[in-house]
Amino acid sequence: MRALEVRTLSPLIDPSSNRLNLSRLFLYHYPMLKLANPDIALHVLPDRGGGIMKFEAFGRQVLRLGKGLAPHPSELSGFSLLPYCNRIAEGHIPGHAALKPNLPKEPHPIHGEGWLSRWQVDEESADQATLSLDFQPSAGRWPWAFTATQSYRLDGAKFHHTLSLTNLSEHPMPAGLGFHPYFSYRRGDLFQASVKGMWDRDGAQLPTHHHLVGAEQYWPRGRIDETAHLDNCFTGWDGRFQITRRDISIQVTTSGNLPFLHIYAPAGEAFVCLEPVSHIPNAINFRDAPPMARLMPRDTISASLTYDVSLA
Repeated sequence: MRALEVRTLSPLIDPSSNRLNLSRLFLYHYPMLKLANPDIALHVLPDRGGGIMKFEAFGRQVLRLGKGLAPHPSELSGFSLLPYCNRIAEGHIPGHAALKPNLPKEPHPIHGEGWLSRWQVDEESADQATLSLDFQPSAGRWPWAFTATQSYRLDGAKFHHTLSLTNLSEHPMPAGLGFHPYFSYRRGDLFQASVKGMWDRDGAQLPTHHHLVGAEQYWPRGRIDETAHLDNCFTGWDGRFQITRRDISIQVTTSGNLPFLHIYAPAGEAFVCLEPVSHIPNAINFRDAPPMARLMPRDTISASLTYDVSLA
């Protein structure tokens, strides 16, 4: 097993100017896994939800580069979603105390527990790693105990990311899995995905009703509208999408049990989040939506995502 890298901080006094380095005051050491093969470089932060700090292929960025030396998970290249995806309205879970909000300026708890947790490194080699998380309930958090794993495996120009979730409580547990990658996206990039419907949302970013749509309505001629603000869950998705840039092509496929594609594309940003998920936002409370998976005690669900990158 290789040792984790500990990022060295800049000195408190900049030796070149003999001035105080203010950025040093807000940073600290943290472990980073560096996986690589001849085609791909992948950096993972176990203490930041097992989130991805950098994902490059052939020297090109596949996902946006994480920000800073001590980023919040929302500033990373991507992170995982479990044991639920997206938002739970006001943290309401039938029969349990409400969950507390877990993101500033966001009234609803969002994206689950995994992305904000510290994960244990179980296995690591040059081109693959496995992390684990043992979660116990506490006030204002998910009320079921669970264990989860994330595995990262490089295979030539492919990156395989796999999640698993096991219910450790003595009662059935609703469960969801998903991925939240931030793809670098600029004018001229092409996006291909086949969908048949979409959930509209209200001002609180919660789904309201479903209607049929086609890909041409929201990414005409393969281009996501840069002036629109998408934060919607698309249905009838076949589990595949592709981004084509001037220099690389990125094909993404799922394990088949992530039937929804949630797209977050804020206007004016140089990224788009293309999130394969197992359920829509607030599915735990929304009777008109397909239900979340139901895990009996000691039951496990898994899901995976594969990125296949090639030179254009």
